[in-house]
Amino acid sequence: MSNATSISEQALSNIDEIEQELEASSQYFKPKPGKTYVIKLDPQNDKIVPIENERFKDANGKPIKRYECKITHVNNGREQLWDIKNNLLANHRTATQRVYCIEGD
Repeated sequence: MSNATSISEQALSNIDEIEQELEASSQYFKPKPGKTYVIKLDPQNDKIVPIENERFKDANGKPIKRYECKITHVNNGREQLWDIKNNLLANHRTATQRVYCIEGD
């Protein structure tokens, strides 16, 4: 009876692959809390573009400026867009590496 209620390692692996596929199928990368992702940025070939979204405004009512870049998931080669904040952009400018482990907030 315990075999019917326990999930095999293969089943857990399949579930994990399905979850990764669903996350990567969206146009935008949205890290989930507590989960770690390995991504690659290529600022030499892909521009980091400033964007403004009318939904998010500062205290003066002006749209908040964010930045959008293309990322590649190292494990499966999928590409997505990622909206990043100024502080992450500043850290990226000084970094020499191009592959990052990102943990969701």
